[in-house]
Amino acid sequence: HSTSRRQRQMCKETELRQKLPLLKKEEQRRDDCARAFEESRQAYQQAADAYLACNEAFLLGQAGILARDLEEGSPCPVCGALHHPAPAALPERTPDQAEVKAARRRRDEAEAEKDRRQQLLLEAETRIMEGICSLESQCALLGIVPGQVRLNGGDYDAGTRSYIRLLGEVNCRIAAMAQEMVEVVVGIPLI
Repeated sequence: HSTSRRQRQMCKETELRQKLPLLKKEEQRRDDCARAFEESRQAYQQAADAYLACNEAFLLGQAGILARDLEEGSPCPVCGALHHPAPAALPERTPDQAEVKAARRRRDEAEAEKDRRQQLLLEAETRIMEGICSLESQCALLGIVPGQVRLNGGDYDAGTRSYIRLLGEVNCRIAAMAQEMVEVVVGIPLI
């Protein structure tokens, strides 16, 4: 009886050891997704800024476009005045509607890509949490050493800040599942 129990225990341990590398791969995928999301977020922000600048230039140029065809004694198409003492100047370069539409399309495409990457990141986080829950359900005691999260007062780029925030969220979700938490400093548990 004890031999079959020991064999079952050994099979269970082998199965758990096989799951750990899979969980590590999921963590790497999540890290890759976090980087890709941050890159897509930055690309979206650049596209959104470019669209806003293009649209603003277009709108500002409209007064100059209307004013260039004004003739003294003819009514203004905006206000109807017959005299035009200070018509708006036409900017050196005014984007046309096609350029504004193209900038808006690039912004929308970048936003869709950002949203897609964010969804992939959320799915990767979910797979990690499911893997941890699966391990926990099969173990009498599961110890997790989460990634270290701190800023150290450093001036990190947006991608690093996003990764730190993501890792902190995962650590909080792991902590919420834990029956007991122990902080370890330099290998020494603080109780």
